Amino acid sequence: MDLIVSAVLLLSAPLSIAVYLLGIAYRPKLWKKYTYLLVLSLAAIAYAYKPYGSPDLERYFEQLAECAKRSLSEVFALYGDSLYLRSILFWVLAKLGLGQLLPALTALCVYGAAAMITNDTTSRQEADQYTLYCTAFWLCMLPFFVVINNVRNVSAFAIALMAVYADLVKKERNLFVYILYIVPCLIHPSAILLLALRILVRFAGKGKLIIAFLTLFIPALIDFMYAKSDFFLRFGPVGRIINSAVGLAYGYKTGDRAGAWAQQVLNSGFQKANRLVMMSLAILVILLIVVMQGYIKTEYRRYIDYLFLLNVAVLACNIFTTPQYWRFSAAANIAAAPLLALGLKRRKELPFYFRPILYLILLYPFMGLILQLWYSRYLVDYGQFLPQAMVTNIYTILWDIVRAIALH
Repeated sequence: MDLIVSAVLLLSAPLSIAVYLLGIAYRPKLWKKYTYLLVLSLAAIAYAYKPYGSPDLERYFEQLAECAKRSLSEVFALYGDSLYLRSILFWVLAKLGLGQLLPALTALCVYGAAAMITNDTTSRQEADQYTLYCTAFWLCMLPFFVVINNVRNVSAFAIALMAVYADLVKKERNLFVYILYIVPCLIHPSAILLLALRILVRFAGKGKLIIAFLTLFIPALIDFMYAKSDFFLRFGPVGRIINSAVGLAYGYKTGDRAGAWAQQVLNSGFQKANRLVMMSLAILVILLIVVMQGYIKTEYRRYIDYLFLLNVAVLACNIFTTPQYWRFSAAANIAAAPLLALGLKRRKELPFYFRPILYLILLYPFMGLILQLWYSRYLVDYGQFLPQAMVTNIYTILWDIVRAIALH
């Protein structure tokens, strides 16, 4: 019976989302097993989206058009990097004419990772009553249209976070987890930064203030690594990925990769407000982690240290004019559920003068939702999008895939 009801609900993505949120509010322990209603419906809504203005997704669609004219080997040569999984995915989607799967797959990765971390956390901590808040947190703090326009970077980060969670919390170090660590680096070069943080997490336990202080030297470190960039090329595909990541960081630091976009950011009221909100949230999360580290005696201790490093990375990106911090703040929001659930569950054990830090964090989803609605005006034509989102569902997507394969 559950399967039949779910199948019917999936006919309407907005209805599936609404029913799931109501269910998780009233009977979270039962309704967590229906999280696929939320994730699949968000992917369906992303599939219905058409780029508006000149977002990154429009550029990706142009790349797909180029890939459609070439063989796979020519696509590898076209990009000339070691991001093989990206190249293969783009080539397949281009040949099948299924470019709309790019935003849908992005939503599937990002919101699927956030939901997995949230549900597993609230089950392990016997904190099911906080599932709704943790879910609302990442739904509001991850701007939907920005996420599905970003595609590669945020998807790579989400996959890496699933690996980190399985590794640090569930203590799973099997072939599947190792693949989850490798895959992001074949999608976007910046994913290697999340793997670097995973290596550094063993030093974050008692050295949090020192690590935060060292972020002051990041500009000098970027300059040094860029000057030695030829050194990394000696290490083959891995070296090329590292070199690409260093080049990106240097370009954003100097403004060479920003150009007119940097000036637009400087003049944007939204970008100023968004930077203030995300930076202040990172500061509050860092403070809460420092305060709570004596209360976290569970399997989440090292994972919370990793979350600390993610938020330090958010602050470190303040050196860039363009909003490069958003990549790390998005990752931190995807990964935040364990800290939120633990904080809410143990809030009465905290000294009363530290509790306001947690309560301030709890207000951020309201600000995140306002910012999300504000900026969406520049990314979506609601007159076109809403009717399409109402009639697009997982079944229409599957039909498009089957038809594209049959006609290919």
